[in-house]
Amino acid sequence: MPQVFWRGAEGRTYEFQLDPIGSAYVDRPGIFVFCKADDAGGWTAIYIGDTESFSGTLTPEFEDHPAWECIGGAGPTHVGTLHWPGTSTSRRIAVEDLIAGIRPPCNAT
Repeated sequence: MPQVFWRGAEGRTYEFQLDPIGSAYVDRPGIFVFCKADDAGGWTAIYIGDTESFSGTLTPEFEDHPAWECIGGAGPTHVGTLHWPGTSTSRRIAVEDLIAGIRPPCNAT
């Protein structure tokens, strides 16, 4: 399976599995990144989030998410997923590290 690596502000590198939007996901917790290919052959992160269940979150109903107008408008083609079996607090800390390091446009508040 294709993989993509993103680095957080603290210098930690996170390895994500890369799948086209609409893929089936398993029921496990983790971090997800809506993204698209860039002109340099890499991947541009559009939005970073976390969930208790990939299969419960990464569904067509995600279009009801408050950030979807921004996400959808940015043209994502893939979702990177990183299984995170730790606590929701540790997962959120990792998400905040990634957001601070990458600064995806649809995470701007």
